[in-house]
Amino acid sequence: MATKSFPYNAFLRGPSQVLPSLDDADIVLERRDDENLVLMRAARFEAGAATLRIAARSRAILARRNSDLAEELPWTTWLPRPSGTPACVSCLDTCWPGRILASCPSAGR
Repeated sequence: MATKSFPYNAFLRGPSQVLPSLDDADIVLERRDDENLVLMRAARFEAGAATLRIAARSRAILARRNSDLAEELPWTTWLPRPSGTPACVSCLDTCWPGRILASCPSAGR
C-alpha cells in the first residue's frame, strides 16, 4: 500500500484536505517534536493484523511439526544447540502477534 506524507499542522488546520488521501493510501503525519503518526482506514488495519496473526500461527505450526524448519529460523542461530528447537517453539507459542494485538482495543475484538 502506498503512503502519503503531510505535515501534522496541515492536518490540524484542514483535515478535510488530508483525509481524502485515505482512499488510496495510508497517511503519515510528520511531527517536528515527536514521533510521526500513521492514519489508515480501520478495515485496512484489521486486514493487516489478521494477516500477521495467520502468518505467525502458520509459522508456529510449521516449527512444531518440522523441527528442521525450526532450526532454519534466523533467531535460533544464537540459541544453544540442545535447546534451540524447544525454545523456538515455546517463543512462537507465546509471542505470536495475535496475542499481542489482542491487547490493542481496535484489534482485540
